[in-house]
This record gives sequence, structure tokens and C-alpha cells, in this order.
Amino acid sequence: MSIGTKDRCIIQWRYSKFHTENGPEEAAHAKLLEVDNDIETEGLYIPPPSTIAPFADVKPYLSSILPPTNRPDEPEGNDTIADKTSIELEYVYGFRGQDVRNNVYYTKSKRIVSHTGRLGISYDRKWHRQVFYEKHEHPIVSLSISNDGLLVATGETTSVTNPNLRPRIHIWEAASCIQIQILPKFHERSIPYIAFSANRRLLAAVGKDEHHSLCVYTSSSSFWHDARVLAYTKTTHLKVYTYELSIAKYFITQLIFL
Repeated sequence: MSIGTKDRCIIQWRYSKFHTENGPEEAAHAKLLEVDNDIETEGLYIPPPSTIAPFADVKPYLSSILPPTNRPDEPEGNDTIADKTSIELEYVYGFRGQDVRNNVYYTKSKRIVSHTGRLGISYDRKWHRQVFYEKHEHPIVSLSISNDGLLVATGETTSVTNPNLRPRIHIWEAASCIQIQILPKFHERSIPYIAFSANRRLLAAVGKDEHHSLCVYTSSSSFWHDARVLAYTKTTHLKVYTYELSIAKYFITQLIFL
């Protein structure tokens, strides 16, 4: 067995006898280094330059592409039609479920609220239509809906390579996806868990920092135009999968980590 130095080729050798008209005879003996001084350079195989283009430049699918029927004329440089053309988001397929939990809810009007990418989605089952919340600048990883099914809170995650970016929590209407408020900055890296209180006046959020910091926001009016930070603290170093928030009037009575 031999392996080439430059071309990395593996060759398996086998000893055998050659059969000729005069009978079997020994195979030719390999040359010795003392006999052939060029044996070292002869073993260095240099591949010839390839005349075939790399695979990335090969486009075999081009032969199977057909032009569309009734194709419109291509806009020219001075054509104003191209400037007026725009793309509108109509429908979104898919859901971020590989690293999130409890992020699909029914609203008061029986719409289905979920998220994917940077979009919050409110789906009308009767008319098979979607409305989108598009104010997030980073991917959404958490979602909570108030008990009355009217308000939605979504938390996002930011890039770990830029510590100056802070994730935000957005409050928006479940049916229309109209923005109500963006809560003050507090967490770092990501906000994977958020939950409304039963009376809709408190919102608890757990961050993905080293201490899984807990921040509680409050709204005296419960409409969240007047949102502010109420309290915050460190919780645990252990990995958190989900949590449950219990409220008695205006105070957190129980916070269960799972």
C-alpha cells in the first residue's frame, strides 16, 4: 500500500508472476535509489491543469429552463415602471420550533398567533389569511398572549458576536398586528421566555445571560402604552426550559423553573 505525497492517491500493490509464451517469469525488479537517481523526483506526481470548469460554473439545468409564455418586455433604464414595482408579503409558511417552546396561541377571535424569523403572524382560519407584525429587527424566539387574547408580547435574540446589541420585547395587538409598545432595554443576548400575568398588568421575561436574569415590566393601565421596568433580579445558573408565573393582585407569588 502506498499513498502519494502530492496527489494523495492510494495504490494497492500485489506481487504476481507474469505468464508468457515461454512460461511464467519473475516480474521486473524495482529500481534501487543507487541505480536511478531520478527515482525521488519521478515519484512526485504533479496533476496537469484541468481543462474542465469547476462544478460551481457548470449549470446543467440551463438546458431544461423554458421561457415563460406571454413574457412582458424587460424595463429599460429610463422606464419608471420598475421604480413603481414592489413586492408585498402575502403568506408565510413554516414555524420556528427547533429551539422554542409554547409559542403558538389562540386569540380571543380564534385567530392563531405564532412567529417565524422576524415576523409575528396572526392567522385567520375562516378566510385563510395572515396579518404580520414586522417591527422586529432580530429573530423572534419567545411569544406570550394575554389571558383575554387581545395582546401579544414577543421577545427576540441578537447576534452573539456583537455584545452591544440588546434584544427587545414588543407588545402588539393580536388581531391587527398593530404595534403598541417596545419595552425598555434590559436583557442581553436573548429573551427566550416571557409571560403575561392574569390581570395583564405584569409581564415577566427571563434572559439567556449567565444568571438567567428575570425582569418584570408593568403597565398601570394594562394597555401597555405606559410600560416601565418594575423589578429585576438574578435567578439560576441551571438551564431553563420553561417557567410558570403566578400572580396575586400585583405581586409575583410563584415562579417555577422547569
